[in-house]
Amino acid sequence: MFKETPPGAGGGGAARPPHARGGYGAQPKQLEEEIARQQLVISQLEAVQQSLGAATPAGVLQSLDETRAAVARLQAELDALQPPPAVDPAEIARLNDEIARQQQVIGQLEAVQQSLGAATPAGVLQSLDEARAAVARLQAELDALTGGAAAAPAPEAAQPPAADASAPTVAAPATDVVDAPEPPAEAAAPATTDASSPTDQTIVAAPAEQPAPATASAGARLIIEESGQEVLLPTDRSEIVIGREDPISGIHPEVDMTPHGGESGGVSRQHARLALVDGQWTITDLNSTNYTRVDGVKLDPNVPMPLKDGARIQLGRVAVTFRL
Repeated sequence: MFKETPPGAGGGGAARPPHARGGYGAQPKQLEEEIARQQLVISQLEAVQQSLGAATPAGVLQSLDETRAAVARLQAELDALQPPPAVDPAEIARLNDEIARQQQVIGQLEAVQQSLGAATPAGVLQSLDEARAAVARLQAELDALTGGAAAAPAPEAAQPPAADASAPTVAAPATDVVDAPEPPAEAAAPATTDASSPTDQTIVAAPAEQPAPATASAGARLIIEESGQEVLLPTDRSEIVIGREDPISGIHPEVDMTPHGGESGGVSRQHARLALVDGQWTITDLNSTNYTRVDGVKLDPNVPMPLKDGARIQLGRVAVTFRL
């Protein structure tokens, strides 16, 4: 009179739909189609049960229960499916920017290595290896996000050394490397041109001592990367502390980063110190909790690092650009 549904056709023994359990490889459409098929089986079995009433065979009732359980299970799997996380364009842009910055550091250090040859200090070679390792790590992160489609060109990333994947730490020789080219170029030229008339030798002597006070800092400023706001540096002192104001502890840094996301961005109360000596700006990390970086290079605490116009400074997670 009727044909019983075999255990493999509807109930708990039914073949599972072709989808991966728990992953998003299981397409919602496949689950929905399987649920619809199982519901059709339920309708047919319920029609048999309604027709036979109490005479319905136990096998039919068992298949009906198993099929209902299968529908409930499939529906739970469908509800639990999570789409893959969307690729954040801001994160891709951040990685590309950081790769570009590290490659700029590599270019500068390679120029120093080419110039000095075998006399290149070990600290410069170590910083070069660390910068290349950082590029390789950042490139791998970018490839993982984009599948390699939006990867930035990274020639140096082809030979990553087996160094620590963390951001490169500046060594003492690295300070000398940047220091050597900078001071002569910036201090000497403006002093002579801005002076008055022909008497070169007498006038150069006076401005040479003037940069030690903060006279040259009139245009020095920090540009907050996130908002574009400019923070002018005080012109009445040659040392300026950057941090977060804390009236309870009596800490009042000259540059307070609280209005610029300092607290959430991990800026310490006394994070770093800017100093102007003989026309050269430097920055020193004051043993901050979340570190200070200049153009991607992590500073050692209490070791001054020369700054040039356009340098990108990271105070914890807050980034600023130094301008003269």
